[in-house]
Amino acid sequence: MTPIELTPSEHIPTLTDLELECPPLPQTLLEAIQLMERPEPPEPDEVEAMLQHDPAAVARLLRVANSAYYGLRGRIGDVRHAIVVQGPSAVVGMVMSMGMLSMKSAFDARTAAPFLNLVRHCAATAYLARLLIQRAPRPGDWRPESAYTAGLLHDFGKLLLLYNKPDAALAAFQPGAGPRTPEEQEAVFGYSLETITQGWRCT
Repeated sequence: MTPIELTPSEHIPTLTDLELECPPLPQTLLEAIQLMERPEPPEPDEVEAMLQHDPAAVARLLRVANSAYYGLRGRIGDVRHAIVVQGPSAVVGMVMSMGMLSMKSAFDARTAAPFLNLVRHCAATAYLARLLIQRAPRPGDWRPESAYTAGLLHDFGKLLLLYNKPDAALAAFQPGAGPRTPEEQEAVFGYSLETITQGWRCT
């Protein structure tokens, strides 16, 4: 893929522009199927619990919630708000549609453990971020829910690269190795982790 070069007059590329994709975790997909098969519609609390450990599903949820389709003022930054805006059933359907992505070779014996380690790190960062905001004497504009979401998406760029470019990502994300600056990341992957992080925020 040709590296993406941005100038001040150009838009920040979306994940569609970057041609990156990532499915939900198998457990998330299983829970979505179980919620969809029930006769009663899912509740927001159930959907929020389903998503709380899945960075890929949360990133897609926020991207859809912040799209021009909904025409909301301000940016939605936490999972609960996004679920309320879209509706619990619609969010469950979104997760199931994500599950239709083909499970590429990224999830083989080489990459399964690094992928799950990144997910665990994202979850731990999310819990810590929420705890820090809850205990902060002056949290400012941050809310615990928004801090949790930001923490969960902490390594989302790496998850995407591991899924879409497994060989390069495995070599790059070894401890003490790999591209550190945005320029080095673009040389390896075609775009930097910052570009990916900005991309999922935009529509």
